Amino acid sequence: MCCELLSKVVVYAFPKTPLPVRTNTVFKGQRNKTHKRAPEIPGGRITEEKFLDAAIKYLGKDYKTLPNGRYVSKDGLRQVRYGRPEVKNKHHAHFEAYDKPNGRIIENSHVEIVKD
Repeated sequence: MCCELLSKVVVYAFPKTPLPVRTNTVFKGQRNKTHKRAPEIPGGRITEEKFLDAAIKYLGKDYKTLPNGRYVSKDGLRQVRYGRPEVKNKHHAHFEAYDKPNGRIIENSHVEIVKD
């Protein structure tokens, strides 16, 4: 599992082809009924090496790899987001918690990733 996440980190950090970018932008005057993200809470800084260990520990054994740099725990209650937007815009990741599997994100910790 560690190697799978590490290979995804390398792919997103150095993509050969552009990857799709998902956005949850809401323009003034619009209502966003599908928005499932909790407000971002600053989670501090972590080194690249410690990030991988922390992500694997947070997700637990047998996590699932989903499109766009999403990694979800086996029980579906925890997620780490680390895709192209997180690498491209001030290197960071999101450690998130759901209220139920495939439910609403109720915790969103934004962690800055710094070089080792």
